[in-house]
Amino acid sequence: MTSPATKLPSITRDEFGEFFAALDAALDAARNNAPNEAPKEKQKRYPFSWQEEVLDHICEHGVWPERINAPTGSGKSSVVDIHLFANALAAVGAAPRVPRRLCVTVGRRALVDSQATRADKILGCLEDALADGSGEPDILRRVAEALQSFQTRNDEKGSKPFETGHIRGELSNRNLPVTDISACAIIAATPDMYGSRALFRGYGSTKAARPRETALLAMDTVMVLDEAHMNRQLLHTTQRIAELQKREANLGVPTLQVVETTATPSTEDSDSTTLGVDIEALDSPNDEELRKRVHSHKELVLRPIDKWDGKPGNAATVNAAVDAIKDFLAHREAGEGSDEAHTVGCIVNHVRTAISIKEKLTKDKVLGKDEVELLVGRMRPYDLKKLQKKHSKLFTTEGDESVKVVVATQTLEVGIDVDFADLVTELAPASSLAQRFGRVNRLGRRKNSKVVVIGPTNGDSVKKDAPPYKAVDLSNAYGWLEALNDAENPSVNPAAMVKNPPVQSSPERLLYQRPEWSDLLE
Repeated sequence: MTSPATKLPSITRDEFGEFFAALDAALDAARNNAPNEAPKEKQKRYPFSWQEEVLDHICEHGVWPERINAPTGSGKSSVVDIHLFANALAAVGAAPRVPRRLCVTVGRRALVDSQATRADKILGCLEDALADGSGEPDILRRVAEALQSFQTRNDEKGSKPFETGHIRGELSNRNLPVTDISACAIIAATPDMYGSRALFRGYGSTKAARPRETALLAMDTVMVLDEAHMNRQLLHTTQRIAELQKREANLGVPTLQVVETTATPSTEDSDSTTLGVDIEALDSPNDEELRKRVHSHKELVLRPIDKWDGKPGNAATVNAAVDAIKDFLAHREAGEGSDEAHTVGCIVNHVRTAISIKEKLTKDKVLGKDEVELLVGRMRPYDLKKLQKKHSKLFTTEGDESVKVVVATQTLEVGIDVDFADLVTELAPASSLAQRFGRVNRLGRRKNSKVVVIGPTNGDSVKKDAPPYKAVDLSNAYGWLEALNDAENPSVNPAAMVKNPPVQSSPERLLYQRPEWSDLLE
């Protein structure tokens, strides 16, 4: 703990780029280098313009924007970096008071785990910076000292710069592991875990712990709802909680702030403050990398089949997917060598379909069993750790050369940082397809990536629901794909999807529920 007599370090808004680059370098060194190995040379990565604009908005207004529109691969995970730096500025008096806790919420367990892991690694980097007392303190150490000043605890080991939380189903400890209400914190959660706690009904919590956990997550907190189109009910609920809080007396700490982030923004009119990526204004030198991602090569190829019905294990779908994968593998083998991994992704709608595709690939001796990975179901922590131990770089943009094909269901649809060379996917709602397309050529480094979409011969033939999807959403997605395919150069890169946005899926319910003032009086 930094005592009141201790002078806080000097930090200015202009140092955000330096902090961002230093943290990225520290994370990269921790990820890629052995303890006694010299760090690899790497060009510094500075924040994109939209990330700078979000920080500017927070510093100017003391609140987060209500919406962040950013395509896949544009660095939405940087909300954590922004949150930490904004709080460090507030600690030294260089910015207004902002929420101490950031809760990143998304409806995919694999992504929740990834967010929690990244938060722990950032914490480790800042603790290492604190431990290094040699020379003048660099920006990481100064930020860590500023964040540490929030802590009220003072033990022999010293307090951490910030705390971390990880709450989702099937964890042995579902309690919110945040012990100091004054501390800066990063929390990763699933919608059910966050929403239940925001309403005094925390899943896995004791009744005695619920009021405290509600206070932690509904006050002095910014809740970033990633891929908000998948969780409209939680968005409406939390926005209503934030609205009702403003009717109460000002307690001197920020009330709940809700940020909707998505790669597939709604076309509905809204008065919300919206920031994000403007693909027509990527002129800054720092945006060069983002410009490559937005205009990356992702050629669209429609593969209609007569017997597609959207049902699990459909033989026609399985055969078409295997044939497309064979074509990709043959093309890669015939092409020039490359240092990059050329893993082919295959994302389908049902577990049975995915299993059948893997079995056929190995049975036909297209690939060996160790060259195909199957990712389905809820991905328990044990399963994920086992897979990461076997293929440490599979869930990175570097890729794993030993894995030729990854066959998966919706598990890989959102947020996992993979970079497939090519993709085979089954027809799904447009917003889901947009997420799947984001797993291909994420960094824009490849010049010949293709996306094959397997579906019916025409959209009108989709007349029955194909659970978990509705017929109307599949039919609308087919029409959207045809519109993209009619372009001079059919592509599914972010730039193409900004010009022709994916059709929004049907609402899950006719009327979204929300807390009312009368509920607070009970």
